[in-house]
Amino acid sequence: MFGLLVIFMIPQVAVVTPFYKLFVQFNLRDTLFGLILLYSVFTVPLVVWIMHQVFEEIPDSLYKAARVDGCGNWKIFYKVYLPLGGSGMISAGLLSLMFCWNEFLFALTFTSTYASRTIPVGITLFTGQYEFPWGEISAATSIVTLPIIIIVILVQKHLIRGMAGTGSKG
Repeated sequence: MFGLLVIFMIPQVAVVTPFYKLFVQFNLRDTLFGLILLYSVFTVPLVVWIMHQVFEEIPDSLYKAARVDGCGNWKIFYKVYLPLGGSGMISAGLLSLMFCWNEFLFALTFTSTYASRTIPVGITLFTGQYEFPWGEISAATSIVTLPIIIIVILVQKHLIRGMAGTGSKG
């Protein structure tokens, strides 16, 4: 777990150059697949850390009760851990989505065409001839935050339900 935490804590600026060389070598520069792969490298440790904490909170008595009832490992996972860990999965997914949605440095460094640029990079590249287009940037930023806000509102009841119930009856 410590190794995963260390990977997540590495500053992005420190690894831009090595990743750039790898991207050029493997022809991943200016591709969405390359960005997805890079974002996965940095978000998977966060997701694993969160899910580890969520699964540790589930009482061992539920595992033992399922074992007594004759459940195998996969059935225990699908019937006990997966439903109780749903709120953690949603939280981890939302945090990963927000990290990737707002990430700027890698997207600016590894993309050069309009087709592969992400929204934060596109907004930053708004330019005016004689002045900075604050109105357009503000409008674009407001529109870009709407999907995240809508997703959080839609998932909010699942998050609250997961935090309120621990799965044990006393």
